[in-house]
Amino acid sequence: MLTTYAKFAEHTNREKLLANKLYHEFQVVLHFGEVLFFLPGGSA
Repeated sequence: MLTTYAKFAEHTNREKLLANKLYHEFQVVLHFGEVLFFLPGGSA
Protein backbone atom coordinates (compact mmCIF):
# COMPACT_ATOMS: atom_id res chain seq x y z
CA MET A 1 0.00 0.00 0.00
CA LEU A 2 2.73 2.43 0.96
CA THR A 3 4.83 1.71 -2.13
CA THR A 4 1.76 2.13 -4.33
CA TYR A 5 1.11 5.53 -2.75
CA ALA A 6 4.76 6.53 -3.18
CA LYS A 7 4.64 5.59 -6.86
CA PHE A 8 1.37 7.47 -7.26
CA ALA A 9 2.78 10.57 -5.55
CA GLU A 10 5.88 10.40 -7.72
CA HIS A 11 3.74 10.05 -10.83
CA THR A 12 1.49 13.00 -10.00
CA ASN A 13 4.55 15.05 -9.08
CA ARG A 14 6.09 14.38 -12.49
CA GLU A 15 2.81 15.25 -14.18
CA LYS A 16 2.62 18.47 -12.18
CA LEU A 17 6.14 19.41 -13.22
CA LEU A 18 5.33 18.64 -16.84
CA ALA A 19 2.12 20.65 -16.67
CA ASN A 20 3.97 23.60 -15.13
CA LYS A 21 6.62 23.41 -17.85
CA LEU A 22 4.01 23.29 -20.61
CA TYR A 23 2.05 26.14 -19.04
CA HIS A 24 5.18 28.25 -18.73
CA GLU A 25 6.13 27.60 -22.36
CA PHE A 26 2.57 28.44 -23.40
CA GLN A 27 2.77 31.75 -21.52
CA VAL A 28 6.09 32.56 -23.19
CA VAL A 29 4.65 31.80 -26.63
CA LEU A 30 1.59 33.91 -25.84
CA HIS A 31 3.80 36.79 -24.73
CA PHE A 32 5.91 36.64 -27.88
CA GLY A 33 2.75 36.43 -29.95
CA GLU A 34 1.43 39.58 -28.32
CA VAL A 35 4.73 41.39 -28.84
CA LEU A 36 4.90 40.39 -32.51
CA PHE A 37 1.25 41.22 -33.01
CA PHE A 38 1.23 44.61 -31.28
CA LEU A 39 4.59 45.96 -32.45
CA PRO A 40 3.63 46.48 -36.13
CA GLY A 41 0.24 47.90 -35.15
CA GLY A 42 1.82 50.25 -32.61
CA SER A 43 4.46 51.59 -34.98
CA ALA A 44 2.06 52.00 -37.91
